[in-house]
Amino acid sequence: MKSSKQGKTAASKTPASLRSSYKSDQSLFPAPEDQLEVISKLLELPLVKGEKWNLVAVDWFENWKRLTGYQDENEIVAGNRILKKGKKHLGPIDNSKLLDEDGELKESLTELFDYNLIPSEAWVKLVSWFGVVDERHRIEREVIKMVEEKELKVEVYEMQLSMFLRYKREDVRKVTISRSKKIVDLKDEVKTVFGIPERLDVRIYVKKDIYVAINDFKYQFSDLADEEQIMVESQTT
Repeated sequence: MKSSKQGKTAASKTPASLRSSYKSDQSLFPAPEDQLEVISKLLELPLVKGEKWNLVAVDWFENWKRLTGYQDENEIVAGNRILKKGKKHLGPIDNSKLLDEDGELKESLTELFDYNLIPSEAWVKLVSWFGVVDERHRIEREVIKMVEEKELKVEVYEMQLSMFLRYKREDVRKVTISRSKKIVDLKDEVKTVFGIPERLDVRIYVKKDIYVAINDFKYQFSDLADEEQIMVESQTT
């Protein structure tokens, strides 16, 4: 997954020369070498907490690389569509292979094998040149920093938890929450999901061999696992 040391985030803004290029006439389709120059620079941008990156299906992006001559020594080539010799236009960005029947991101996709991550600025440029099949194909994710870690990363999949009240175990609620959050944020989410008044305190238990109470100061959010079962106990008054 795309990651960056925290110390590399200082010079994170898009260079002025690139920002001004967005004001150019988009009706003029740029030559492959011009596309390569612009997108290559954008792909070198570091991760910055809170900024957005986009997913692009490997097969479409691989064809763009063939068109422009872009090379990435670290990439894993998984695309199976071959750009025909002499073809100058790829057609709109197509992320169909990344989406399920409901238009949601499929589970368990892998970076470099199923998709590439590109800065939102690069996505905007590519869409202005090629278009996109459907607005649902714009898959945007946020750069996060987990509390206990120094590295930044693009959070493609948020954590999914199963929650239920201690005395209503049959009423299980599925909750999606960012891994950048803290335990106190999880408590706030619990109150929202179950309609618990803000003034009431809640205790959260996570299922291990038995249900163990989470201590705000000793239990880190990163200790939780995806699909973890959470039991909630609330004050009644």
